[in-house]
Amino acid sequence: MISTSYEDIRIGDIAKTGFVTVTEEYVRGFADLTGDRHPLHLDPEYAARTRFGQRIAHGALMMSTLLGLVELHPSYLQCFYDRAVAPHGKGRQLAESIDAPLL
Repeated sequence: MISTSYEDIRIGDIAKTGFVTVTEEYVRGFADLTGDRHPLHLDPEYAARTRFGQRIAHGALMMSTLLGLVELHPSYLQCFYDRAVAPHGKGRQLAESIDAPLL
C-alpha cells in the first residue's frame, strides 16, 4: 500500500505492485460489463487495419486495472469522492447527458 504522504513522494520513487495478465477473456469480460464492443478491442481483422496493427485493451480497463494494482491509502481517494454527486450502489441506474457545442 502506498501510504507515503503526497508531499513526501519524489520523482524516481518506486512502489512495487502485483500484476495482471491482460487476456482475451479479461478484455471480453470488460466489453460485456461495459457494453463497449468497439471492433478495435474485439475484431482482429478490423484492428489489423488500424495504426495499432492489432487489438488493444480498452483504455478504461487499463486505468481501472492500474488503480486496482496500486493500493492507495483510503484517504488518497477523497479527491474522487469530492466530485461525485452520490455513491452508485447496486440497483441504481447510471446515465449521462452530453451536450455538443454547435459549430
